[in-house]
Amino acid sequence: MDQTPAPASAPSEIPQGWYPDEQRPGFERWWNGLIWSSATHKAPRWSGNYERSYWPGMNASARTGLLVGRFALAAAFVPRFVALLLPEDGDIQVALAIIAGFATLALILAAVAISYAVKGLKSAPIYGGRGAAGWAIGFSGLATLWALSQLAFVIALH
Repeated sequence: MDQTPAPASAPSEIPQGWYPDEQRPGFERWWNGLIWSSATHKAPRWSGNYERSYWPGMNASARTGLLVGRFALAAAFVPRFVALLLPEDGDIQVALAIIAGFATLALILAAVAISYAVKGLKSAPIYGGRGAAGWAIGFSGLATLWALSQLAFVIALH
């Protein structure tokens, strides 16, 4: 299937959605109402327990895990920059409290991201999103390691 538009009557006759890909048996291609897109995925195996997504892309759990994993990674690295902005004669306890707070936030976000990513991995064979869930786990793992090192730093200086 190519990127060529369909005949003028087709957009009103065929609604947008996933349709069997004629070039790849067992796959579906997204029809946006005007042209065939390059987005494809494996055709779902229906069990009746899943609602089908009608938009191209990864499943919602994998997408949520990826987003929360990015926030966890950001929360883990924020204390470094905050500590740099504090004046040299400032109270060390304030800096340690900021570092501990953001490290704790990063650990909580990483746990949430991993739970969404695991759920996304379970539904990836049907909806896709295995790569996004993997990245979410990677971001969360890195955030966890960095946050734990920050907490060890706080404990050592306290």
